[in-house]
Amino acid sequence: METIFLELIKDPADILHKKLDPVTVWDLKLMLQLNLMHDIMIENNGVGLAANQVGLDKRMFVMQLPNDKRQYTIINPVVIVRGRDKISKLEGCLSLTAEESSVVERSRLITIRFRDIYGKDDCLNASGLMAQVIQHELDHLDGKLINDR
Repeated sequence: METIFLELIKDPADILHKKLDPVTVWDLKLMLQLNLMHDIMIENNGVGLAANQVGLDKRMFVMQLPNDKRQYTIINPVVIVRGRDKISKLEGCLSLTAEESSVVERSRLITIRFRDIYGKDDCLNASGLMAQVIQHELDHLDGKLINDR
């Protein structure tokens, strides 16, 4: 098996501004990439990390909220419900400098359908910080950064 090496990519990298391709193959390589993404996210004190932030053209992200032991792996997400009630909060991004943080308006509630690390269909209803992180990562999957909003 080939060695997998991933590193955090900073703007301006072209892949950060590209709409990512769906994942079509669930294999050991995918699992290793997702595990490395999680490690990179934690090492950089992040709560979410999209595939293009480590140079991968795959529609997937990982997420782990503060004080929550659960690690989320979200592959090929589709928004089912985006609540009309909005909230504006300051957001940072691991691919930008701290000075590039921006106040971003997001829906308070969001529901997504996605596949997990094994390719199984799943659904997630989110509010608060989780909804904010999901929407931030969904933007990444569509090639948008917070400073593009």
